[in-house]
Amino acid sequence: MKKYLTLPNALSASRLAIFPVLLYTAYFEKRPIFAWLFLFSLVSDIADGFLARHYKSVSEFGSKLDSWGDLCNYIAAITGVLLLCRADFMAYYPWFIILFGLYFLGVIMMLFKFKRLIGMHLHSSKITGYVHGFFLISWFLLGFNVYLFYLAMIIGYYSYVEEIILIFILKKPDHDLKSLFWVVKNRLDLWR
Repeated sequence: MKKYLTLPNALSASRLAIFPVLLYTAYFEKRPIFAWLFLFSLVSDIADGFLARHYKSVSEFGSKLDSWGDLCNYIAAITGVLLLCRADFMAYYPWFIILFGLYFLGVIMMLFKFKRLIGMHLHSSKITGYVHGFFLISWFLLGFNVYLFYLAMIIGYYSYVEEIILIFILKKPDHDLKSLFWVVKNRLDLWR
């Protein structure tokens, strides 16, 4: 039981616990509260991975918890955008629909092929998380920035397509894959 009670797992679990509160604050249009809680959730996502690697407490349970926390963050972000930023969303909805579609296509493919969510921890996914997080927090607190929007969309498209290709070619699930190029070059056992 002690192997599950780690600080990184507690941080991942906090994202699951805060998820219904995020949905509540978005539904009742408490934009500043939503933004600060969402920022906490994003920072805890960064911290849990860093602490798990730093203290060598990486585990399969922690990886699953982190993946579910990531899904909750993504759903909270979509909910926040749809309920708190309707006008901006409607002005750029095709871009969002493509982004959401690519993300959920990857999730569905992963669940169908591997029967579970896996954290591939691609470099592009990490960069996407930072850029999307910065864009969303600035949007919720300061307003819409079209340049950050386009940057977030392009980086997100690249990351989700890379993940979809990896899900398609992998014969078994794995995490910490770095990139599609890295898998093709260094981990032939995963896809041939």
